[in-house]
Amino acid sequence: HGIFGQAYDGDGLAIDGAIDTERDTDTSTKAQAEGAIEGSWKDYKMGTKFATSFKYTRFDETSAKPRDVTKLTGIKHAIVKSRSAGK
Repeated sequence: HGIFGQAYDGDGLAIDGAIDTERDTDTSTKAQAEGAIEGSWKDYKMGTKFATSFKYTRFDETSAKPRDVTKLTGIKHAIVKSRSAGK
């Protein structure tokens, strides 16, 4: 579930979000998956180390609809499976 889980929601789409362009020996990210996730990165903060509840949680769900990609501003493209990934 969460940010990584959205990549495997079964909708057949990959969404490329914002990418940091600053490259230095000491950097911090500004992009924060912007455009590729529902909401903001702040919506995914957990209350405790072992928490499972947050705004977009699907934890313990037996099924879930794919995310609404019309709300995402990132670059959308079809997922291409590699031959080694099981065709």
